[in-house]
Amino acid sequence: MSKRKVTRTAELKGRQLLERLRPRFPALFPVDHKDLKPWAVSEGQRLRQTVAGETVSSQVWHAAIDLWFYGDRRRRIAYLQCLIAGAPRYDRHGNAAGQVSDKEAAQAAAELAERKGRPPRLRAAGRLQGGAGKARGFQQLPIRSVMVVCC
Repeated sequence: MSKRKVTRTAELKGRQLLERLRPRFPALFPVDHKDLKPWAVSEGQRLRQTVAGETVSSQVWHAAIDLWFYGDRRRRIAYLQCLIAGAPRYDRHGNAAGQVSDKEAAQAAAELAERKGRPPRLRAAGRLQGGAGKARGFQQLPIRSVMVVCC
């Protein structure tokens, strides 16, 4: 998730808001993460003004957007991969509205590179991929036999 602190209630309401937004704006919230397209600059603000009649608090709005962009790892990676310099950005209706800048593409590439260097995530079963020591970055040392001499 992002660095914002979100209460559990705001997170739940954010999920509900996303469920209402997805059918209304399929161009911004596709079902398949492979169909993601870069949002136009400030599209989130324009979208919030569109749903302003629903009296959505700032915390709930940010929780919904954070859940969309950071809640699913595959979706985040797919979004970063579509941020290519010169690629079109899209508004909520699916129309081209600007282009991805070189700086934005470089930031996306840097985040992707950083994500590849991270240790593996926890599996659903609760075990770590690659062993507990490797996931935390610890070097696994060989076990030495120690002879204990008693008096």
